[in-house]
Formats: sequence, C-alpha cells, structure tokens
Amino acid sequence: MQELGRMIKKLCSKLFSRIVITGVLILIQAAWFWSLFTSLSSYAHWLNPLMIALSVIMCAVLIRQDSTAPEFKISWMVLFMIMPVQGGLLYLLWGDKRPAFRLRKKLDWAYDRIRPLRRTDPAAQAMLEQANPMMCCVVKRLRAWMCG
Repeated sequence: MQELGRMIKKLCSKLFSRIVITGVLILIQAAWFWSLFTSLSSYAHWLNPLMIALSVIMCAVLIRQDSTAPEFKISWMVLFMIMPVQGGLLYLLWGDKRPAFRLRKKLDWAYDRIRPLRRTDPAAQAMLEQANPMMCCVVKRLRAWMCG
C-alpha cells in the first residue's frame, strides 16, 4: 500500500511539474492559434487587401515623420516590403517611438534644471579621500566621465 502511495506521489510530482504544465499550456496555445487561423482564412479575400492598405498608409506616415532616424524608417520599410500584410499592423503595435522621444525631452529638461545644483563639496571629498582613497578615485573618474 505504501508502495502504491509513493508511486502515485511520484506520478503527481511529474505530471504537475513546471515543464509539463508549461508544455501543456504551449500546446493549448498552439491549438488556439491554429483554430483561429483556420477560422480567419475564410475572411482572407477582404482581410489581405485591407492589411496591405494599412501597410501603405503606415509607410506614408513613416516617410512624413521628421523625428525618426533614417535607419529606423528604412528598417520598417523593408519589413513592409517583406511582409505587406502584417507590416502595417506590426508598425501600429511596436513602431511608434514618440513616447520615448517625449520621455527623452522630459529627462533633458529635468537634467537641465538639476545641473546647477550639482556641485563638488570639498569637505565631503576630503572625508571620502580619508575614509576610502580607492572609492575617491572611482568618484573622480565617474565625475570626469559624466561631465565630459
């Protein structure tokens, strides 16, 4: 009886391990994508031209943007040529970097406001030199690197 209990416990630990659960969930996800793909294939006759039009529109929007780097534009246009059906959708999901540009402007503004407040305190520097000369050298190198 104890042997049967150990076998059941061992079987349960194998069945409910992370790898088995992850594998089962991946299989369920793959089955879901397959069923979604087969059900959407009946709409392909109007979905493909719609997605290609979206890619053309996203390409035109990308060309008109002045704030993006040329390398960024070229890489997205290559994606539009390689995958015209999915390219526009991918650009809508991951392509717009304007929030990052706005964040960069805010960070630059904050850095400009803080810059006058950043100054070297000779007393603190002397205390650091006395307490830990090696760390004082590191601080000097960091300051030289940050201040240019």
